[in-house]
Amino acid sequence: MKYNSKQADAVERPFMGSLPLDPPPFFLEGEIRMGRARSMIAATLLGLLILLPYGLGHPQAGGKFPSLFALFVAAVAAAGGYFGVRFLVYWTQWARAIRNFPMVGGVHPAARGELPRNSFLWVLLTPVVTVFPLCLWLSLRTTDLSPAFWLAASVAAGIAFPDLVAAGRLFLVPSDRWVNETPKGLDVLKPVAP
Repeated sequence: MKYNSKQADAVERPFMGSLPLDPPPFFLEGEIRMGRARSMIAATLLGLLILLPYGLGHPQAGGKFPSLFALFVAAVAAAGGYFGVRFLVYWTQWARAIRNFPMVGGVHPAARGELPRNSFLWVLLTPVVTVFPLCLWLSLRTTDLSPAFWLAASVAAGIAFPDLVAAGRLFLVPSDRWVNETPKGLDVLKPVAP
């Protein structure tokens, strides 16, 4: 689960959209593998931990408990808000990388969605620093928080947990590297010297 900085000796990353003679813009330097099963279990436990104060403070909800539809809407709104912020920040950072970095050979370094390390950290951390202060602000404005609020906060925390773990591991990566998100985790890419 740590950053693996084994040099990939002459292992070149294949690049779609490039001509056969175009040099690849990166070497695969290392991988940050995220154990999906452990990450999902930890995220679920974190979400349940956030729901615990509500359960202890309101052992019998009585007639004030919201409908299943209201809970479903709260969970979907929390997940949609989190992923919506992440999506917007990703595309903003990607457009910035396209403008600020030159092409290498006939291929742009961000052609397949790769981002510089610091830009990828923005993608991982911006939803966290956007959604959770909003939840805190709502909790301070309302004296009696509904179960839907607690459910939304726990869903957002469960989604944010893997991003926070990945961000912690990315801090160990040199800042001149690029990052590509894969289904198994993150690829750390070393740019080819121009």
